[in-house]
Amino acid sequence: MAHGPTVTVSQSEMLLANYSKDEVRKVIFAITGNKAPGPDGYGSYFYQEKWTIIGDEVAEAICSFLKTGQLLKEINSIVITLVPKTKCPNTLVMTCIRTPRFSLMINGSLHGYFEAKRGLRQGDPMSPLIFVLGMEYLTRIMQKVGQKSDFAYHNRCKELKLNHLMFADDVLLFCNGDYKSICYLLQGLKLFSQTSGLQPNASKSAIFSSGMSSNEVQRILEVSGLGRVRYRSIT
Repeated sequence: MAHGPTVTVSQSEMLLANYSKDEVRKVIFAITGNKAPGPDGYGSYFYQEKWTIIGDEVAEAICSFLKTGQLLKEINSIVITLVPKTKCPNTLVMTCIRTPRFSLMINGSLHGYFEAKRGLRQGDPMSPLIFVLGMEYLTRIMQKVGQKSDFAYHNRCKELKLNHLMFADDVLLFCNGDYKSICYLLQGLKLFSQTSGLQPNASKSAIFSSGMSSNEVQRILEVSGLGRVRYRSIT
């Protein structure tokens, strides 16, 4: 952690401050009126329109959850999720992720509930934030790989000390074409996968090589588990 970006004292104090009812109100009113309906059919517009009547109770319930980490299953289907201002937010975040329930509507009637087994709901505002945090962890792993004395960068990336790039869920890893450097990158990727549960899709992954013998390339393919290789003459 010490090798990556950290929050300042003022940022820490802001993150640890208690939420206010006004903050909750601003978040609710920032949601498009027809978004985030729960099984009861009430969307954000209902809470905005009736805020003068129910606002205090809604804000109190949300602030209570953010303070105690206790969340009723009935509430989680319509809860407004905020990034917790707490020293250890992982419990609150995972409570939001693990406890939602879903119901099926058939011919206008709701039928039962079932629990989600993994991941976030589609469109969840927490999804981009959690993804960025996960990719930050991958970046720090690759930075540690680059600090190894016998790791060799790609000859066009030495000055920048660059061994990876990311865009959305696409990742590029690159280094010199020696076996040890490549294995270091693969070990870092494996560590990230074991920790996060995110696995590379072998059918959508490929190795690009240049100036390497076919025996070296085959050796890398066997270690990586990838089945595709593409040769490039540009170095």
